[in-house]
Amino acid sequence: MKYEFNITASISELVWYPDELSDEYRVHPNFKAVMDRLGIAVPVEEIYERYFDSPVNSGHVLVFQETEGPASCIVLDTYRDPLDQLDMIQMGW
Repeated sequence: MKYEFNITASISELVWYPDELSDEYRVHPNFKAVMDRLGIAVPVEEIYERYFDSPVNSGHVLVFQETEGPASCIVLDTYRDPLDQLDMIQMGW
């Protein structure tokens, strides 16, 4: 049986700032739970930093696949729309 989930959310939902006065962040616990459950490592910090360094009207569809077991994957569409003020991306697994 296959299940698919597709979510549109702000890219900031991938990270968590434990201290609001600091620029240090970590992978959000909810997204970490998804990665752990699927056994797929996603370089969230690199994706997050690259997203904000990229110009609008650019972005990539990133696919991270499980190396062992059934074919599961996590997909991130990081296209930056010029009219999007909330930095929305699409995530799926």
